[in-house]
Amino acid sequence: MRARLAVGVVALIGCGRLGFDSAPGPRDAPASSDVDSPPAYQASSVRFDPAGGDYMWTNMLENTPNSGRGTFSAWFHFNGGDGQQQLITVAQTIGFGGVLRTTTNKFHFILPACTGITVLDMQTQNAYTSTSGWIHVLAAWDVTTGKADLYVNDIPDRAANPLIVNGSICYAALRWGIGGYTGNGLDADVADFYSALGTYIDLSVEANRRKFIDNTGRPVDLGPACNGPTGATSTGCFTGDPATWNMNKGVAAGFTLEGDGLAPAASPSD
Repeated sequence: MRARLAVGVVALIGCGRLGFDSAPGPRDAPASSDVDSPPAYQASSVRFDPAGGDYMWTNMLENTPNSGRGTFSAWFHFNGGDGQQQLITVAQTIGFGGVLRTTTNKFHFILPACTGITVLDMQTQNAYTSTSGWIHVLAAWDVTTGKADLYVNDIPDRAANPLIVNGSICYAALRWGIGGYTGNGLDADVADFYSALGTYIDLSVEANRRKFIDNTGRPVDLGPACNGPTGATSTGCFTGDPATWNMNKGVAAGFTLEGDGLAPAASPSD
């Protein structure tokens, strides 16, 4: 079946969130003055299950020109596969690239130009496994000005000495996938998958990070077309009802869902 999806990058990312669960405040109990407040945003999550062969693919993305800029945000809860490479989003180009979790359990962004030359190669300093609980990955890059930001759970986590080369990333790949490329590869629950290809958001500005993750470590409502962070419809937007989560609310092409379907999963908002 055909569904709508867009991937947040090209060429082809134990107990609660790090640094937040021990903090007092609204996460623990609402103050009495909050009784009449609107309910907090509740992100919906879906399960990519290797046993069910779950992954999605499409041909060239619509409305997505090549660019040296991009922003990516998503929530992950790994259920297995520690120590194994897991493909988060991938695409067909001359060279290999994408967002993945490596065999050392680190998030890795490797983005090439259409010629196959890598223009961005960065990864997290820390490793994340099935015991890490919910993980929020937030990245932005502008290789034309030498910028590359990478945050996990609202904490800077980019390993030293990333490769950043002035160039144009090959967003016009011939084939794209999420959770795999020609087969399943991701064993995780996923929520609020967002990409704005061609747009750089400066994540060193805390107010910009608050457009994706609040100060208690929970998801933020990205808007009906994930237009909240920039005011414009995103490239890829996968949020909302698990039954329609895989339908892209952004401007890029739709994907075909393979496997036995994406089952609802626990929310990172809980």
